[in-house]
Amino acid sequence: NPISIREAFWSPYKKVLRSIQEAIAKRAAEADKASTDRLTSGAASVGEAAKTGTATTKTKFEVGTIAALGVAVSGIAGVFTALLTGFLGLGIWIPFGILGLLLAISGPSMFIAWLKLRTRNLGPILDANGWAVNTLTRVNIPLGTSLTELPRIPGGSARTLNDPFAPKKSFWPQLIFLLLIAGAAGYALYRTNILHQWFPEHIPAHHTELAVKADRIMAAPGENVEFTVPSASKNLYVTDNSDSNSPREMPVLTVEEGKATLTIPEDMKSGTLTVHDTLSGSSVRISILPAKPAQ
Repeated sequence: NPISIREAFWSPYKKVLRSIQEAIAKRAAEADKASTDRLTSGAASVGEAAKTGTATTKTKFEVGTIAALGVAVSGIAGVFTALLTGFLGLGIWIPFGILGLLLAISGPSMFIAWLKLRTRNLGPILDANGWAVNTLTRVNIPLGTSLTELPRIPGGSARTLNDPFAPKKSFWPQLIFLLLIAGAAGYALYRTNILHQWFPEHIPAHHTELAVKADRIMAAPGENVEFTVPSASKNLYVTDNSDSNSPREMPVLTVEEGKATLTIPEDMKSGTLTVHDTLSGSSVRISILPAKPAQ
């Protein structure tokens, strides 16, 4: 029963929802029972047909059922269309129409709750507890409000959602998650040879770096560029890409003890040189700076 006018306002809607839930549950139970009965009868008819050797007759689909369903759907759609048309026809009075509809639904429930709340009596409760109060002990509105008032947090207090009596969570999932993250990070560092660079005496390298490396990526005419060749290649091939339409090959560099030196020609203009190691499949691009002006 509602204990306030506010609860009485929502009472009709709660009853409608409850009735819908009950109707759905009832229809579901009926459908389940019907399907079970059909399955049982079907199995029995198949067994009987197997004994007698006669085929079972199929149930014919009735066209009248479809027609009846169509009429029902069209009728419901017509009712909703009429209601919607009448509601939209209110124009600027639509808010008042909504308010009137709410009052028409919740008004009777609120009025009945108001009557019941004004006639509340503590006498039967006290008599049931052996107090023998043989008089009318009404609960007026202020007393009923104080008895049914919703609790409020005191001023200056803070709300906490921590339950001191909640079961303690196991630390194993968090520990396993942290171990998985640490393992993934360690494997990534190992695959990139970073762990070998940090601890070369304790952790072996995952792979050997074979890419050719240069001590600089920009040089001016007349300067030298030193290359480190980790692979067993004996030659480095140089291509002048200054003219993208017609790249030209330059003299091959000889690798001695994993080192090679490229001297930028004095007469070379600004452009790009590509030094390629065919054994490792790696290359380095060297940008040629403009020549320094003579002093």
